[in-house]
Amino acid sequence: SLLSLPGALGLGMDNIPANVPYLRAEPARIQVARQRIGSADFRIGICWQGGTTKIDEGRSFPLAWFHKIGRLPGVRLISLHKGAGEGQLASMPDGMSVESFGADFDAGPDAFLDTAAVILSCNLVITSDTAVAHLAGALGAPT
Repeated sequence: SLLSLPGALGLGMDNIPANVPYLRAEPARIQVARQRIGSADFRIGICWQGGTTKIDEGRSFPLAWFHKIGRLPGVRLISLHKGAGEGQLASMPDGMSVESFGADFDAGPDAFLDTAAVILSCNLVITSDTAVAHLAGALGAPT
C-alpha cells in the first residue's frame, strides 16, 4: 500500500524530512531575475490559480484578492503565474500593481527554471498552486 512506501524505500526519521534546500536554481537565471526585479522593497511572489480542472476550482482564487497586500507600503507583488488565469493581470482593481515577466517567462522546454530563479529573488511566496508551493519549499524559500 502507499503508506508502506517509506518502509520499502528505507526512509525513516533520520532522512525525512530531507535537508532543505534540496533543489537549486541555475545561477545565470537567478542573476537575470535579480537584475529585472532588483532588491527594492519587500518582494512577494504570487500565484493565484493552478489549472482549470474541478480540483482547481476549490483552491484557486481571483488575483484581485492580493489587492490589500499589494497596497501595503514597501510591498511589491511579483507574478509567478503561468497559464490559466494569467489574463486577470489585464483587469486588476484600481491601484493594484503586479510585476510580470510576460510571454518569455518559463517559455522554454524546461518548466519552472525561470520560476525557481524568481522565487529566490523574492522575500516571500504566497500561492494557491501546489506546484509553485512545492518548488518554493524545495528551494528553501519562505512560503
